[in-house]
Amino acid sequence: MLKGLLRQLSLAAVLCFGLCSSLWADEGPRVYRGTLGKMPIVLMLDSSNDNEVNGRYFYQKYHLDLVLNGHRDGQLISLVEGDDRGGDGKALPHLRLRETASGLRGQWQSPEGKQLEVELSLAQLPPLPSDALPYLATLYTGAPYEYLRLLGLTLQPGKKQVFMGYTLQWWREPQSNVSLFEVVEGYPTEQRTRINQQLMTRLWRDVEQYHECRLNGGEAAVYEQQARPKLLSPALLSVSISRSWDCGGPHPDETEAGFNLQVDTARELTLEDLLWLGEGRAFRYVRDENGWGEEESDVDSSGFAEYRRQRLAPWLISQLQALHPQGLTPPASDQEGCDYSNVERWVYVNWYLGIEGLHVLPAFSHSEGGCRAPVWSVLPYSLVRQHPGRLALPLP
Repeated sequence: MLKGLLRQLSLAAVLCFGLCSSLWADEGPRVYRGTLGKMPIVLMLDSSNDNEVNGRYFYQKYHLDLVLNGHRDGQLISLVEGDDRGGDGKALPHLRLRETASGLRGQWQSPEGKQLEVELSLAQLPPLPSDALPYLATLYTGAPYEYLRLLGLTLQPGKKQVFMGYTLQWWREPQSNVSLFEVVEGYPTEQRTRINQQLMTRLWRDVEQYHECRLNGGEAAVYEQQARPKLLSPALLSVSISRSWDCGGPHPDETEAGFNLQVDTARELTLEDLLWLGEGRAFRYVRDENGWGEEESDVDSSGFAEYRRQRLAPWLISQLQALHPQGLTPPASDQEGCDYSNVERWVYVNWYLGIEGLHVLPAFSHSEGGCRAPVWSVLPYSLVRQHPGRLALPLP
């Protein structure tokens, strides 16, 4: 499946433009392809009003965004490349572009006065392959600039690993150093195909997050990701994915969360799919913090929050108190440790499935990031089975 995906990307990158569908839209960002000097680039511009223009572009050789800000005067567009993050007022490159019937033409000039010709046409894409990843299809129609970036990226094969009787092939995107695996042996072909589509989608999404971090944080930005398989069974697949980043905001941050799939459907699981403490049938609520929601939820956010705060969080504290009383002992003061006895820490938990049981990871602010992954916050499967969730899936 992955080799097919890479072939799709390579084929799309070299197909001619004449028979392709246009990415032009009367409103919203416009995406262009062409050259700056002799270097191929992809450029996106968005005009929020008649005068202000902002955007970004990347060299197809390097894939990294360069920020553009400026203004329009009729058909003339003047843009500054980059921003003065240090506040030292240093000179920056700029572009002067003029709209043409097919795109943009003009010059790029360095602070030292070096000039290079710029020639751009409205970007066009070949037809999307029928077996493309659903994620690529979403980018194709909704984020063509990001789709064009992925055309220039390839994955490098890593080690093969046998984990819980399943053979995994690891892949890494070398620029971002984001990695994840495919399952190559152990599941029937149809299941394996669906699972691997989800895993590769998650890998490419993390690659996109890396580029967004670089866009916001510049050359000093840091984005690190590490994935670890935690459970593979005939019914369930669970991976722990840790990320840490410093993207130019006021604070760096880090998080660990599970990527948890139902094997039969390759659908991403919610905690309520496996564990339910409410009355009646368990609901499904898809949190969509990154714009990755897969479907509408069957409960609103207030109902979800009420259940988590009134039912789940107190229950988690009581069970963990019985299992690990030392971990739930409140610190003597705010400066002495992590307060795991606070109900709010257990409302919006991350989680993954391991060999020992269900790992629940409490929520803490960035300043207490080290409190988010206690090694002892595990619920044994014998306990979880007593409170089956919406899908009643077989647990180890």
